[in-house]
Amino acid sequence: IAFYGVTFWLPQILQAGSSYSAAMVVLLSAIPYVAATAGLVVVGANSDRLRERRWHVAVPCLTGATGFLGIHLLHAFLKAHTGKVYCLLRGQEGLTAEERLQGQLFYYFEDSCSELFGSRIQVVEGDVTAKAWQAGLADAPIDTIINCAALVKHFASGTEIEDVNVGGVASLI
Repeated sequence: IAFYGVTFWLPQILQAGSSYSAAMVVLLSAIPYVAATAGLVVVGANSDRLRERRWHVAVPCLTGATGFLGIHLLHAFLKAHTGKVYCLLRGQEGLTAEERLQGQLFYYFEDSCSELFGSRIQVVEGDVTAKAWQAGLADAPIDTIINCAALVKHFASGTEIEDVNVGGVASLI
């Protein structure tokens, strides 16, 4: 959501809140992309200089691992790295969170990766909108959070979408 805000609305926000010329608005709007490009180059050069790939994404915490994006990120991480990943997810319909994750891995990749649970895949059962799960990760050496937890339906009653998409991020921070 934040990406779309920057991409689509930053020029209008800059234009409305200032007396900058159109050329200046374009230059100011490019700053986030220039910074991101520089960051990619610096991190890549550091990884090349150290001849190391694994620790540049050392110990991630992945939320939403049973969704389409999350399960593919988890699978890519397991194939490309040898480290541990902590997955925060809910159990559902009589399944534990671990059983649910194994089912999704098997559904998409025909391999439940059951031998990796407990060693490389650490499942933390919880809801991203609540803070109770944080105790399960209190001593974990997490250095990166990858948030794929989202409610992506177009319509919902009440604050259901905001609770997950905004409240979930607030809970992670």
